[in-house]
Amino acid sequence: MTEQPKLKAHIVFGEAYVDMEGSADEVFESLVRFLSKVYPSLEMAQRLTFNPDIAELANALTGVIQLAREGVLITSPKTLAARDALILALTGAYVGRRLGILEKESLTGRQLKMATGKAGKTIMNQLPKMIEAGVVEKLAKGEYRITAAGLREGQAVALAARPT
Repeated sequence: MTEQPKLKAHIVFGEAYVDMEGSADEVFESLVRFLSKVYPSLEMAQRLTFNPDIAELANALTGVIQLAREGVLITSPKTLAARDALILALTGAYVGRRLGILEKESLTGRQLKMATGKAGKTIMNQLPKMIEAGVVEKLAKGEYRITAAGLREGQAVALAARPT
């Protein structure tokens, strides 16, 4: 009597994985059980997790900012409120880093002044409020970075600021 060959499977779905071995029917049943347990929770987690879409952000920023190796430049800084200009500059830095144009996604106070065209005092008065609101975080060496909440706001500001 010959022994039936066993089927081996290694399944990876997101961060969940399982190794299965047995007859084709046994492996199929294990696979169905695995997916019925894992898929709903992973799908739910993916729907609940905010993962900014770089293409959407870049599209929203088109016509509002420009990116150069030296940093971010808002195309019409004078007409924007300081908070909006800062949000756009930091959102631009985030996108610029993800696109490989900028070395960092954070900006210093001086870089923010250059990007926004706003007075240094205005920027330094606005940043603590934005940190408290959770849209910006302060890093070491006086650098500032946009948060996930800030990215959402940045996209909305960019869409509202786009030239018509």
